[in-house]
Amino acid sequence: MEISGVGSSQLDQYKYAVKQAESQVSSSQESDIPEDSEGTAAKPVSSGTEAASSQAVSTSQPANTAAALSTASTASTTDSESDAAYQAIVNKANSGQELTSSELSTLRSKDAALYAKAVRAQQAREELRKQMEANPSHASQSAHNAVASVSTSASKSDEDTQEITRRALNDEYRNFASKYDQVTISRQMTQDIASTGKNIV
Repeated sequence: MEISGVGSSQLDQYKYAVKQAESQVSSSQESDIPEDSEGTAAKPVSSGTEAASSQAVSTSQPANTAAALSTASTASTTDSESDAAYQAIVNKANSGQELTSSELSTLRSKDAALYAKAVRAQQAREELRKQMEANPSHASQSAHNAVASVSTSASKSDEDTQEITRRALNDEYRNFASKYDQVTISRQMTQDIASTGKNIV
């Protein structure tokens, strides 16, 4: 069937042009849908918030691990320092040195036996100090008598207490003798300067 006024060749050309136009429209619509490498429609892209959240989770895990390791390291260092400080107190007590009230308190909470020995040594030290201050010229004799009395007053089974007390008494005597000698030298210098007008030392 021919359209009036249109030849057969013209009709064929018209139909071909229509098909070309429909083909272009169809391919244009298909190109609007992105395809992945396998020819299927691509999945929607994650929003910026979701991507950022995912990245935050992945990066926070190493940070949390580092923080935990840092805390553990700090705790370990603190424990080591505490142990070293306590050992210093123990060494000080065993050597007969005079302990501060804070050191005695620490010792009492951690080692009651050593605390009792340190307290006894401290009491003997204070008694000797009073005797030497009362009669400085006889300080040596006072110290000798104090040390000798330790062996007779203390139980023989408690040799540690005796030894710590003897060390404390010797330490107190040395400290007092050093202080007393300085006072004696100073007094002598003062007398020399007063009598000669110059320091002869």
